[in-house]
Amino acid sequence: WLRAFVRAGDARQVERAILALHAINLQSPAAWLELAEAIGALDLLAENGYLHVYSEAANFSADAWKRRWFERLGIRHRVLDARQLSTLEPALGAGFSHGVLQEDSLGLRDPGGFCQRLADALKRQGAETLPARVHDLKRAGRAYVLSTDHGEIQAERVLVAAGVHSKPLLAPLGVKLPIIAGRDYHRMFLAQARLLRRPTLWIERHIVLSPMRTGMRLAGLKELTRADRPPRHSYLERRITDARRLCPGLIGEPTDPWFGDRPVTPDSLPIIDALDEGRLLIATGHGHLGMTQGPITGRWIAELAACSGACLPLAPFAVRP
Repeated sequence: WLRAFVRAGDARQVERAILALHAINLQSPAAWLELAEAIGALDLLAENGYLHVYSEAANFSADAWKRRWFERLGIRHRVLDARQLSTLEPALGAGFSHGVLQEDSLGLRDPGGFCQRLADALKRQGAETLPARVHDLKRAGRAYVLSTDHGEIQAERVLVAAGVHSKPLLAPLGVKLPIIAGRDYHRMFLAQARLLRRPTLWIERHIVLSPMRTGMRLAGLKELTRADRPPRHSYLERRITDARRLCPGLIGEPTDPWFGDRPVTPDSLPIIDALDEGRLLIATGHGHLGMTQGPITGRWIAELAACSGACLPLAPFAVRP
């Protein structure tokens, strides 16, 4: 995986990945708004943009290549100086010399609440859910059989969207996925969401503060690991002081940490594909853009299922070694 990661750092491969990610991300906001309206969850979305802040002018200058890409791709953004940052986010700490505001980014105030409303909407439309652990997936003629805690389930079509666990499920079928776990750690400062108006990333310290319905969420750093490795919560513990520097108004201690294992590919591109004439659908490898790309991925998977996997030009996201 690391060798593939190094190869993906080649300038031509980086450009390929940027263009492919832009193609899917460009369609994501509209897909989000359509889904939120359909399930009655527009109140959980925020349209305040995404803010990058810099404490060192040299790092802002070094990131000029990112802004050139914004301009090339037509991504609306504003470059801000220290005074403009203070006006935009009055609760921001001192010492930030520059900022970049991505103006068209959507935010999600309550991921869990949104998923619950989605589940309720699906149930009203006749979908059935079976909470169970899937132990393995195998072929049975032209069908597939899932072995679960509740016995075997046979299906003519299967969608594997199990994050990092997609890899071991698909391996016995000869499908090799270039996925490892990219672990995120989180803590929440309760009842303090109003301090910032939008998710704010401190570039130098690699932390993000995001206003949510229940408080201010702190996230930062990414650990490349195995999904079975125990968590290292000390990583984020060191960032609490940085969070208070980014937003000095934060008071009290944050909640206990929690973590999530993101399915990460070497080239940062998700895997969205249909195999076996559309009977085996795959949606995984979205890394840290899983929430962003979820609704548009769902739409593409539905289209792949409807046309037996032969109707969408999704070559950049196909299964690859």
